[in-house]
Amino acid sequence: MITAQRVKEALVPGKVFLQQICYRLDLPEADSKGRGQVRKILRDLVKFKQVTTEIVLGHTLYTLCDKPRARGEVQELLWRAMCLKNQKAQPFSVADAARLAEADRDYAKRYCRFCAQQGSIHPVGRRGNARIYLVTPGKEREPAPRWNRRAEKRERTAGKNAGATEAGKPGPLEILADMEAVLIAISGEALILKGFLLEMRAAVGAAAGGGHGAESGDQQ
Repeated sequence: MITAQRVKEALVPGKVFLQQICYRLDLPEADSKGRGQVRKILRDLVKFKQVTTEIVLGHTLYTLCDKPRARGEVQELLWRAMCLKNQKAQPFSVADAARLAEADRDYAKRYCRFCAQQGSIHPVGRRGNARIYLVTPGKEREPAPRWNRRAEKRERTAGKNAGATEAGKPGPLEILADMEAVLIAISGEALILKGFLLEMRAAVGAAAGGGHGAESGDQQ
């Protein structure tokens, strides 16, 4: 799912072209729908002055204005939003927490799921199609539950690998293939950027050549 938060993360670091953003989001050129979503999100981010643009030889460069909030800060804001609704005895949905914390809705959904798994919040029913929660009594006095998405992903991967070990460990050729895939991924974005630089160099050379030609004509 393409969200504003994911697009923001793809804008770091530095100034980037649309093609680089799509590459970081694993969107192939054939995915016109996905690229259209990225363009719409970028327009919204520019509208709300979270992203600036500049045109370089016909290509748009995007720059993130504000530094992305740290993971711990977002979780702290989400937890405060949950506790605030709880103080008023108002069950909250993922959308409520995301709106109050000004957080990405997809991230808020996964954080709420984690909090529920930890017993910090519990479901109390539904509001339409949305599940609603309350903070578990006593938990509101505790610090915000800390969720490390990458560590969780590593644990799931380790569990899968441990299960796969029963069937047999990966051989040297498989390990080399994985390493090659990583190298290809790293070099892919560099190739995209190199292509743009070559186009720019050619455009600059053509412009310079045209200028010299005009000067020669004046001298004649």
